[in-house]
Amino acid sequence: MSLISTSFEELQRREALAFARFATVVSEVSDNARVGDGDWTVAQVAAHVLTVFRRYTERDLTSAEGLSLTMSGVDEQNRVELAAEAHRSLAEVLEELRHQQALMQDLKLDAEATYPFHFGGRIDAFGGWGNMLGELLMHGYDVARTGGRPWPIEPRDALLVLNANFQIMPGVVSTETTQDMEASFEFRVKGARPHTLLVNHGSARVVDSSQAGAPPDVVLGGPAPAFLLNIYGRMSTPHAALRGVLIRGGRRPWLGLKLASIFDTPMG
Repeated sequence: MSLISTSFEELQRREALAFARFATVVSEVSDNARVGDGDWTVAQVAAHVLTVFRRYTERDLTSAEGLSLTMSGVDEQNRVELAAEAHRSLAEVLEELRHQQALMQDLKLDAEATYPFHFGGRIDAFGGWGNMLGELLMHGYDVARTGGRPWPIEPRDALLVLNANFQIMPGVVSTETTQDMEASFEFRVKGARPHTLLVNHGSARVVDSSQAGAPPDVVLGGPAPAFLLNIYGRMSTPHAALRGVLIRGGRRPWLGLKLASIFDTPMG
């Protein structure tokens, strides 16, 4: 599936710009400041992003080794990998981040292939780049808010990240919550091809809406940045609605009120 069309050149350029923004905001906000409502400091956020870079640059990307099957497994992996960086100063983390980002820029991926991802899923090369872009944008957003600084997200950047999110979305749908649910949710993100999340008694998949087979139960539409922040748990559903993410129709539009509850956790 492909939410949008892009190229490695575009993704490399936008990732490099996002990295520069991330490195700047991390270096300007106090490294001991607590970020958002979480337990991480600014320095720990930077170290976490470093560990995510390594999942691309220091792994065999054709293997599932080094990935986690569950959301709790990802949380534990994050904890273990972050603890291994505890001895580094922020300056050391930033130096290693720059090295890893350079390796990322040199990464050679097959545009026709898909690669293993967390939750037993697979993601294409463009989605992999979009996922790394999302790490920089979302964690940069967190640090910027901690420091009281603006952090605008361009619609095109948001679309590139959402292209990754929609590929991995089935893996974060809760089997338990959706055991008795059969429903379809069509996403009409501005600037993207419509895609539909099909939920069927504990399983889920995302398809191009032209392949959904029936009219959707819920149609949601709106701008990409607000969709992105809502999916990552950085913006509440009411706030996203004020930014234009709205239920716009469907056979059973009231099911849209349950959408947030079917995911195990926000994506980042």
